[in-house]
Amino acid sequence: VFMTRVCGPIGIGEKMPLGDLLQAAMDYSQAGAFRRELAAKMLYSQAQLTSQGWSAGGRAPYGFQRVLIGPDGQVDRALRDGESIRNRGYHVAMLPKNDETWHIRCRIKRELTTTPASLLARQLTREGIPSPDAGRTRHDQGIDHLASGGWHATTISNIGRSPIDAGIIVNGRRSMGDQLRHSPDGPRELVEA
Repeated sequence: VFMTRVCGPIGIGEKMPLGDLLQAAMDYSQAGAFRRELAAKMLYSQAQLTSQGWSAGGRAPYGFQRVLIGPDGQVDRALRDGESIRNRGYHVAMLPKNDETWHIRCRIKRELTTTPASLLARQLTREGIPSPDAGRTRHDQGIDHLASGGWHATTISNIGRSPIDAGIIVNGRRSMGDQLRHSPDGPRELVEA
């Protein structure tokens, strides 16, 4: 199925006219090239956004919120999880939340200097403080389930190591895509490794 036409299946013993076969091959090749060009444009766009301090997508880290910044540089409003806005001159930034999650994040940063992450995770769970994914649905091995709400040492360590608290936006750490991926030198080819 192409943008302007459909190449139906060829029946047993039938032949596709040579002109149609060549046109289908060219259309298929152009479609593949378009996907690669689009992937490269997306990667460059994400790198440019993050270099300017804007979000390139994804959920806000624990204790932060996604906010819409207008062309005048002022906060327009907070965005809901999963909400997407496409207005000319507007960008999304990550700013600290004005709630308990920000205070818990600061507490984690402070206490990690003297307390192991595993001990801090048990302590926050005992205190009944909801973890970042509490109440969210997870999908593991084809089964949906609610996240436990308990804290884990890796979550604590990730908060402790996160550079966003210093105003540093990291892009491409979990690069995904079936055409190209992020690398320090720009978009890279996908290889088996």
